[in-house]
Amino acid sequence: HPDLQSNIIAGYDFYDGDNDPSSNSSQEDHETEVAGCAAAVTNNALGVAGACWGCRIMPLRVGILTYSTVNVSQAIDFAVANGAKVVSMSLSSGDPTKFGPDTAVETSVNNGVAAGVPMIASAGNGASSTIRYPSGLTNVIAVSSTDSLDHRSTFSQFGSWVDVAAPGSSVYSTKLVSLGSYGTVSGTSFSTPYVAGLAGLLLGKDTTLTL
Repeated sequence: HPDLQSNIIAGYDFYDGDNDPSSNSSQEDHETEVAGCAAAVTNNALGVAGACWGCRIMPLRVGILTYSTVNVSQAIDFAVANGAKVVSMSLSSGDPTKFGPDTAVETSVNNGVAAGVPMIASAGNGASSTIRYPSGLTNVIAVSSTDSLDHRSTFSQFGSWVDVAAPGSSVYSTKLVSLGSYGTVSGTSFSTPYVAGLAGLLLGKDTTLTL
């Protein structure tokens, strides 16, 4: 995407097991839209501005619509081992046996946080207080969605387990070029990269900040 490409660095595809994490399905515009919220290039007379315009995006592909525990765990480990300063996860599951307590994902999350890397994940779009994972894990910052009036988005999960909220109703972001360069998107998936982008801004200002 022309509004992302200069901020992209090398990543990995844990779904196909290769070095090309590019979206290759019409179902994967989601990832491109998420990336735009976090770090679309700024001051280039194109489209949108990411929350952290100077941040780099390490794309790690873990699946198409569904995600395996192994892929997500390996992606977190890869990000931390390869210098990521923030891990942003726009995925959620109501099945705690997949990404919840006592799983490989929790181990990877805990190891990442111990290394000083914030873990941020979407709370989910079920419009209920049911805990979703990995956002429901103790060491993950769970992000719900707000609308243009700063109210909770009608689709957003909620509850005392949620840590923070950010815009996620009809926000403008990047899309796959083949589907149209820009458009509005909704979901806690898009609230999450705004929080991750803010974390990146803070760390860019002061690298000594800790969790």
